[in-house]
Amino acid sequence: MKRIWIGGLLITGLVIGLTLRANAEDPTKKQCVNDARQERKTCAQVCNDTFFASIDSCRGVDHDCADTARDNRESCVQTAFDALNQCIDSGPKLFSGTDHTVFFLSHQALC
Repeated sequence: MKRIWIGGLLITGLVIGLTLRANAEDPTKKQCVNDARQERKTCAQVCNDTFFASIDSCRGVDHDCADTARDNRESCVQTAFDALNQCIDSGPKLFSGTDHTVFFLSHQALC
Protein backbone atom coordinates (compact mmCIF):
# COMPACT_ATOMS: atom_id res chain seq x y z
CA MET A 1 0.00 0.00 0.00
CA LYS A 2 2.82 2.35 0.91
CA ARG A 3 4.60 1.57 -2.41
CA ILE A 4 1.49 2.45 -4.42
CA TRP A 5 1.10 5.75 -2.60
CA ILE A 6 4.77 6.70 -3.14
CA GLY A 7 4.57 5.62 -6.79
CA GLY A 8 1.46 7.72 -7.33
CA LEU A 9 3.14 10.68 -5.68
CA LEU A 10 6.19 10.33 -7.94
CA ILE A 11 4.06 10.10 -11.08
CA THR A 12 2.03 13.14 -10.01
CA GLY A 13 5.22 15.11 -9.38
CA LEU A 14 6.61 14.09 -12.74
CA VAL A 15 3.44 15.17 -14.56
CA ILE A 16 3.37 18.52 -12.74
CA GLY A 17 7.07 19.09 -13.46
CA LEU A 18 6.71 18.36 -17.16
CA THR A 19 3.63 20.57 -17.40
CA LEU A 20 5.41 23.48 -15.74
CA ARG A 21 8.43 23.03 -17.99
CA ALA A 22 6.27 22.96 -21.13
CA ASN A 23 4.46 26.12 -20.04
CA ALA A 24 7.72 27.90 -19.25
CA GLU A 25 9.14 27.19 -22.70
CA ASP A 26 6.05 28.29 -24.64
CA PRO A 27 7.02 31.63 -26.27
CA THR A 28 3.39 32.64 -26.69
CA LYS A 29 2.75 32.40 -22.96
CA LYS A 30 6.02 34.15 -22.19
CA GLN A 31 5.04 37.05 -24.47
CA CYS A 32 1.61 37.16 -22.86
CA VAL A 33 3.19 37.50 -19.42
CA ASN A 34 5.54 40.23 -20.68
CA ASP A 35 2.58 42.08 -22.21
CA ALA A 36 0.70 41.86 -18.91
CA ARG A 37 3.70 43.27 -17.03
CA GLN A 38 3.97 46.18 -19.45
CA GLU A 39 0.24 46.85 -19.15
CA ARG A 40 0.58 46.92 -15.35
CA LYS A 41 3.45 49.43 -15.60
CA THR A 42 1.46 51.65 -17.93
CA CYS A 43 -1.61 51.46 -15.70
CA ALA A 44 0.43 52.31 -12.60
CA GLN A 45 1.96 55.34 -14.37
CA VAL A 46 -1.48 56.61 -15.40
CA CYS A 47 -2.75 56.13 -11.83
CA ASN A 48 0.26 58.03 -10.42
CA ASP A 49 -0.26 60.88 -12.87
CA THR A 50 -3.95 61.07 -11.98
CA PHE A 51 -3.10 60.97 -8.27
CA PHE A 52 -0.61 63.85 -8.54
CA ALA A 53 -3.00 65.86 -10.71
CA SER A 54 -5.69 65.46 -8.03
CA ILE A 55 -3.32 66.50 -5.25
CA ASP A 56 -2.19 69.53 -7.24
CA SER A 57 -5.81 70.47 -7.87
CA CYS A 58 -6.66 70.19 -4.17
CA ARG A 59 -3.74 72.45 -3.31
CA GLY A 60 -4.62 74.94 -6.04
CA VAL A 61 -1.31 74.43 -7.84
CA ASP A 62 -0.84 74.29 -11.61
CA HIS A 63 -0.19 70.61 -12.41
CA ASP A 64 2.45 71.27 -15.10
CA CYS A 65 4.32 73.59 -12.74
CA ALA A 66 4.18 71.02 -9.93
CA ASP A 67 5.44 68.24 -12.26
CA THR A 68 8.37 70.43 -13.28
CA ALA A 69 9.15 71.14 -9.62
CA ARG A 70 9.03 67.42 -8.77
CA ASP A 71 11.35 66.58 -11.67
CA ASN A 72 13.79 69.33 -10.67
CA ARG A 73 13.76 68.13 -7.06
CA GLU A 74 14.69 64.60 -8.14
CA SER A 75 17.51 65.98 -10.29
CA CYS A 76 18.77 68.18 -7.47
CA VAL A 77 18.73 65.33 -4.95
CA GLN A 78 20.53 63.00 -7.37
CA THR A 79 23.21 65.65 -7.98
CA ALA A 80 23.77 65.97 -4.23
CA PHE A 81 23.97 62.18 -3.80
CA ASP A 82 26.44 61.91 -6.68
CA ALA A 83 28.69 64.53 -5.09
CA LEU A 84 28.48 62.83 -1.69
CA ASN A 85 29.27 59.42 -3.18
CA GLN A 86 32.27 60.88 -5.00
CA CYS A 87 33.54 62.34 -1.73
CA ILE A 88 33.03 59.05 0.07
CA ASP A 89 34.83 57.11 -2.65
CA SER A 90 37.81 59.48 -2.58
CA GLY A 91 37.96 59.79 1.22
CA PRO A 92 40.44 57.95 3.45
CA LYS A 93 39.50 54.39 4.37
CA LEU A 94 39.15 53.45 8.03
CA PHE A 95 39.49 49.73 7.30
CA SER A 96 38.69 47.27 4.56
CA GLY A 97 36.92 43.98 5.13
CA THR A 98 36.08 41.12 2.83
CA ASP A 99 32.40 42.05 2.52
CA HIS A 100 32.47 45.79 2.95
CA THR A 101 34.57 48.88 3.29
CA VAL A 102 33.97 51.51 5.93
CA PHE A 103 35.03 55.03 5.07
CA PHE A 104 36.04 57.63 7.58
CA LEU A 105 34.32 60.93 6.91
CA SER A 106 35.91 64.01 8.35
CA HIS A 107 35.05 67.60 7.57
CA GLN A 108 37.81 67.50 4.92
CA ALA A 109 36.39 64.39 3.20
CA LEU A 110 33.01 66.07 2.63
CA CYS A 111 34.47 68.36 -0.08
